[in-house]
Amino acid sequence: MKVLLISVCLSILDFGAAEPPQAHFMITVPAQLIHPSKEEACVTLLQLKGAVSLRMELHRDDHHQVVADDKITTESFTHCYPFKVPAAEEDREVWLFHVSAEGDNININQTKKVLIMEQMYVTLIQTDKPMYKPGQIVNFRVVTLGKDFHAQDDKYPLVELLDPNDNRIGQWLDVAPTQGIADFSFRLAEEVELGRYKINIPSTERSSQSFIVAEYVLKRFKVDIHAQEDVSPTDDSFHLEVCGSYTYGKPVRGVMNITVFPLNIAWWRLYYGDFDREPTEELMPTMQGRTDDRGCFTKDIDLHPFNVSTNPRVKIVILALLTEDNTGLEESGSHFIEFTDHQTVEFVNLDSYYQKGIPFTGMLKARTLKREPRKNEKVYLVVNVDEVDTNITLETDANGIARFTLDTSEWNDMVSLTGKFSLEDGDDMFVALNWLFPFYSESNSFLKVQTVAEDLLCSTKQSVSVEYTIDKNELDPESDHLSFFYILMSKGEIITNKEHKVDVPNLPSGPILQGSFNITFSVNVNLVPVATLLVYAIFPDGEVAADRARYRVPVCFDNKVQLEFTENNVRPGGNVNLDVKADAGSLCSVRSVDKGLLLLQEHKTNEILSRVMGYYEYMFEINRRGFPYTIEDFEPYPCLEDAPVLPNRAKRSIKRAPWYQSEADVYSLFKSSNLKVFTNTRIRKPVTCELPEYTRRFSIKDGVGAADRKLDSPSTAPASKEHPVRKFFPETWLYDLVSVGPQGKKSLNLTAPHSITEWVTDAFCVGNSGFGEVHDIRMKTFQPYFIDLLLPYSVVQKEHFTLTALVYNYLNHCVLVEVALTIPPDFGEPRTDIEKSACICGQETASFTWNITATKLGTIPFKVTSRALHVEGDCSDVVLDPETKFKHDAVQKTILVKPSGVEVDKTHTSLLCPTGDSVRGEISLVLPDNVVEGSGHAHVTVLGDIMGNIISNLGNLLQLPTGCGEQNMALFAPNVYVLEYLESAKALTPEIKDKVLNYLTTGYQRQLMFKHDNGAYSAFGKKDEEGNTWLTAMVVRCFSKAQKTVFIDEKHIQDAIKWLGSHQLDNGCFRSVGKLFNNGLKGAVDDEMAISAYITVALLEHGTVHNSSLVENALRCLKDAANTVNNTYNEAILAYAFTLSGDKDLRQHMLDELEKEVIEEGGSKHWSEQWSGAVEISSYVLLALLSGDEVTKKDLELSSNIISWVIKQQNPWGGFYSTQDTVVAVHALSKYARATYHEKRDVALTVHSGLIGYQNRFHVDDSNRLLLQRAPLPDELGTYIITATGTGCVYVQGHLKYHTHPAESFQHFTLKVTTEPDNCTAEAERSFEIHMAVSYSGNRATTNMGIIDVYHVSGFAPVARSLKLLEKKENVKRTEVTDEKVSIYLEELTHETETFSIVVKQETPVSNLQPANVIVYDYYDPRERAEAEYHAPCAGN
Repeated sequence: MKVLLISVCLSILDFGAAEPPQAHFMITVPAQLIHPSKEEACVTLLQLKGAVSLRMELHRDDHHQVVADDKITTESFTHCYPFKVPAAEEDREVWLFHVSAEGDNININQTKKVLIMEQMYVTLIQTDKPMYKPGQIVNFRVVTLGKDFHAQDDKYPLVELLDPNDNRIGQWLDVAPTQGIADFSFRLAEEVELGRYKINIPSTERSSQSFIVAEYVLKRFKVDIHAQEDVSPTDDSFHLEVCGSYTYGKPVRGVMNITVFPLNIAWWRLYYGDFDREPTEELMPTMQGRTDDRGCFTKDIDLHPFNVSTNPRVKIVILALLTEDNTGLEESGSHFIEFTDHQTVEFVNLDSYYQKGIPFTGMLKARTLKREPRKNEKVYLVVNVDEVDTNITLETDANGIARFTLDTSEWNDMVSLTGKFSLEDGDDMFVALNWLFPFYSESNSFLKVQTVAEDLLCSTKQSVSVEYTIDKNELDPESDHLSFFYILMSKGEIITNKEHKVDVPNLPSGPILQGSFNITFSVNVNLVPVATLLVYAIFPDGEVAADRARYRVPVCFDNKVQLEFTENNVRPGGNVNLDVKADAGSLCSVRSVDKGLLLLQEHKTNEILSRVMGYYEYMFEINRRGFPYTIEDFEPYPCLEDAPVLPNRAKRSIKRAPWYQSEADVYSLFKSSNLKVFTNTRIRKPVTCELPEYTRRFSIKDGVGAADRKLDSPSTAPASKEHPVRKFFPETWLYDLVSVGPQGKKSLNLTAPHSITEWVTDAFCVGNSGFGEVHDIRMKTFQPYFIDLLLPYSVVQKEHFTLTALVYNYLNHCVLVEVALTIPPDFGEPRTDIEKSACICGQETASFTWNITATKLGTIPFKVTSRALHVEGDCSDVVLDPETKFKHDAVQKTILVKPSGVEVDKTHTSLLCPTGDSVRGEISLVLPDNVVEGSGHAHVTVLGDIMGNIISNLGNLLQLPTGCGEQNMALFAPNVYVLEYLESAKALTPEIKDKVLNYLTTGYQRQLMFKHDNGAYSAFGKKDEEGNTWLTAMVVRCFSKAQKTVFIDEKHIQDAIKWLGSHQLDNGCFRSVGKLFNNGLKGAVDDEMAISAYITVALLEHGTVHNSSLVENALRCLKDAANTVNNTYNEAILAYAFTLSGDKDLRQHMLDELEKEVIEEGGSKHWSEQWSGAVEISSYVLLALLSGDEVTKKDLELSSNIISWVIKQQNPWGGFYSTQDTVVAVHALSKYARATYHEKRDVALTVHSGLIGYQNRFHVDDSNRLLLQRAPLPDELGTYIITATGTGCVYVQGHLKYHTHPAESFQHFTLKVTTEPDNCTAEAERSFEIHMAVSYSGNRATTNMGIIDVYHVSGFAPVARSLKLLEKKENVKRTEVTDEKVSIYLEELTHETETFSIVVKQETPVSNLQPANVIVYDYYDPRERAEAEYHAPCAGN
């Protein structure tokens, strides 16, 4: 390096000695190389004498890769050598690039550092829509693109779905894309955490996508606020226009409420939306009016009340609420007006240097804070030269750009440019500042490459001019041309390296050669996001003139994707073709979503693409400081020849310059272009080799010599037969993978949805030419004439409700409309007003109403059909001709008619097992005296498998609210046991498997809602102060079982086990944390022993516990207590625990103790008189008998006696009394079914009643053992005789359902329900409050978890705000709303009276309102309950 340094210095210093002609070389290679990719090393050799041997190679340690090995025989040589970037062992690795060349007048031996980086891939994740409701299916696709935007086919090791708490609720392993696209789907649970979910791919950087899960209704229309833009604080008023438009573009007719109020907050809070847009309560709407035929309301707003003239920093907030006619639907919009407009000004593509004597051109861009251009705006440019300011006034064009040109002939040092909106002191918050450094050239020879303000257009040819000013002495007098070399780069890669020759037939007469030429290049995807053009010329004496410009290139792709509907407006349900065009062989993902959804939440897919493009721009940007430190070559700058020598410094210290400089010279242009350069030319500015003295500089704003002048700027800038019923209303219409085939085109034959809306369609494709996409292709499903039907969700029998049909006429003429209502034939009395007619003129809406009395129970369909005749004028004197062609539309919706009173379910279960002779049983079903007339219904079900009813009712085993963590587990666990049983019995069908997997997947999602940060679980999750040991152990049991079937993150199980372990005592037992599920078991259960046995069972069932001593110590606790246990619950669960641990002696000891306390009834056995506890205890005994290594005949005989009692306790849906006993009992039943499924059965069954002459026959054998056979029973109920003959067991249930009016009883609870107001008022017709005063009056100190079910009065629904207020009460853990009722979850109820209130409002008018019910009960003992009725204040009106 010393030799090189000396040679460089000698080449600079002029000692007056004549030197032989010297060859010059310029070799460039990107400083940062991407693997895998092809790069180029470009070589320029000039003035060669004789042949030259050239060799270039990359090496690191023992790895060597030859880039070029060539022999050059020409006098001048320019060529780029392509090479493959070698693989690095690490993501970022430093390699050495070595160049050697030898010839008569050239000798190169230089090495420089380069950085090899692994390619960063862009992974795009596209969901079929941006937001989902609970229970919907999330469809999404993944494509990974390289730097060249070609799709990759590598497998994804892991794709994960995270809930709002970052719990992994779904995963996919080793997924291979198909033609670059991987396709996924995931069903959300019906009850999941609302919020933002994330799809994440850990193996690739910046690869995640979020979506929202929320309860929402599609927007039918939107509200746009158009306020006058140029409002001044001195104005008296401003013009306001607020418009409503449907998703299909038509105007909304309705009432507009406008609220305008002042807001005095910081500008940045307004910009980022960090303020409450809701006015205070005293700010009522300041104006109200109806929208006009354009859907708009206009008004001039008086500004005087807001005092903006004295306080111009105040903001005016405008809130608009539009209420649609006929439906009452509301949508809102907001807008703000800012009088002090905080604008920003910035320089566009401004160089950091100037070339003395060459005019300096630049651009200022003015924008608002919303990034909108400020057109025709005055801006000021302050030029500071030698501490003297010159103020220049500019004006922006239509794009917000002001162009300027400055004379540099008098500039010698650094110059500052400042852009601002005002020259006044203090107004400098939003200014643009740029320092310009003088560009170094020995001979004052310069190049100037044209800059462009606008983004370059994709798929075009871009031409830029290069101006040159060259000292005549730098030209070769023997050459007839001058060679310019240019390098085009992007993303750190050399795209083009070429030579451009300019003819110079004669030397100029003056001292300077001036001229220009154009360089043209193609704008394509390779130049995204920024293209750099570097132009240079090498003169015979080794000096180099150069310049560089950067151009922004928006994302564009070679794969040109097109979508085109054959029609832009399609009739709902009509046929339409969608033409998909792309590069031949491309695979495309086509998506079309209802605009009403996108008004709620926009798509976000391409945010990732734009972020990655920003990363590429940043990654290859080299600032004035230089290359990344790891690849800096620390080459010193040449020294100035007249640098002074200080007396106390050695001479050699003077002649070495530091490696770091920030000079504006040719080297800085190569460096900032991300190029390593090997050269013997003079591209660095010589610097003093002594430390400089620094003088602090200040800008004197008002100093002597400041001048004001106006610079003329350009005024313009470059331009930049049976009519079908409509019932198909999807949110996402299309989400298809489409192959365009070898022709590059595919036409999709589609049926349009029935929605009246606009569909927003997009697509991305991958093919041989890479990635391509197209956005915002729109098509409306619209017909100028259509109807909508409004009716309540449900009513009570005998109530009157109004059915409203809205008819929309968007034709340009009147129509005579006939509307016909179709009512089920046995629904009420015959009507004479089924058909109605009216004249509806263009752009109008009419409503037709029918008052209906709900007489028939059930789900009743109502269908409205209509036809419209085009008429001239106002429909007078129109005679309908049967041959006339009409406009048609039809809509059908249903309403649920319910009986009044409280629903009651009764079940009678029998297990009949004939062995050749016939076996008889009885089912007694009797209605009580207070039954609601017509509400009683009964049926009988027959199954050949004791698991059959459970399998048929998976997901509905308990007819109880399911909004807490333990209830969710009660629905989750049976699916695992059913799956195990059916697999062992080889009876698993694809349909059942899909259903089970769906329940497990969604149940897993729900359960994570109840997890604490420490790994524990509780009934209401983080709403509870601490976790619950019972529920946490239950989760371990259930997750462990399910893990064999669906994805369950092991971390959740181990977190739970770790938390349980933290509560293990020194004796190995566990401390009980949280409440016992069922406090009815207290006294019969030793808390510490019961929970210890329960946790031990969970650990043994899971099997994988990282801390083995945890299980060993737990078993020691149980063994120590085995001889002192004195209650059946603990004996039963200990028997099961010892069965699992393999301790046969203690297992038998527990079973012997249990046998002493068994209760025998008619050949069946069970334990405990406690209602729910008896099922749980008896089921644990079953598990102990059936879970050992060997199940003996004696075990099966005893089990069958227990089973015959347990199944009689089942409810109509296969579950039991509460959650915990259902989980244990279903587990036990599945064990018994697995142990006996091989038994042959062939049974004939007869159900008959001689009194009413009813008889029905059933047949059960192995082929239909799981078939749920069901038959209705006659209304005349009584006792039915069941007779079974053949061999095997059959399971028979009689079900009776009816309604009764609530009977007042205070045995368990005191319940009083009132309304406020209690009399009918105008306000009460629309809204009223329900108050419930409740206390516990039973024998315990408190209840378990309590539930209050508040059933809706028909046509009314709860106000969400009132439920939020209710949930703030300490005892209220949760509220849950369905179409029928509100369920209020209470921690407990005591003997003290508590009051709970909710507000309801009318959604649909219903008259003759029947009373609604309120029921309070103990969740774990629903027999303990109280019922009451309440009437709406205006029920009788």
